[in-house]
Amino acid sequence: MAPAYDGKERRRHYRIRYPIMRRPQVDVWGKRFEVVDVSEGGVRFNYPHREDVELGQPVQAVILFDDKESADVEGRVVRVEPRRVALELTVGIPYSRIVQEQLRLLSRSAVRPR
Repeated sequence: MAPAYDGKERRRHYRIRYPIMRRPQVDVWGKRFEVVDVSEGGVRFNYPHREDVELGQPVQAVILFDDKESADVEGRVVRVEPRRVALELTVGIPYSRIVQEQLRLLSRSAVRPR
């Protein structure tokens, strides 16, 4: 069990939260799902089959970004939510890629017309 929250930030990596229309995909367990947020050390994605996932389960996946680049990641399941799964990564997304994604999301060119 995790220690009680003491009000201090415990994250070691900057997290990018994706707008719904700009989400990359994760290729995991033979299917693709929308990524909700990423950091160098973790990824959270939509996954409607919560009963198929166990805490601690090892995972290998590929993050597929909007610019057609990808990142191979490895880790383990650390959280199972009603419709989402969170992974702690042992082989994570490079910092340079996180910065690139952050800049892409902030740029005017990242805005899609509705």
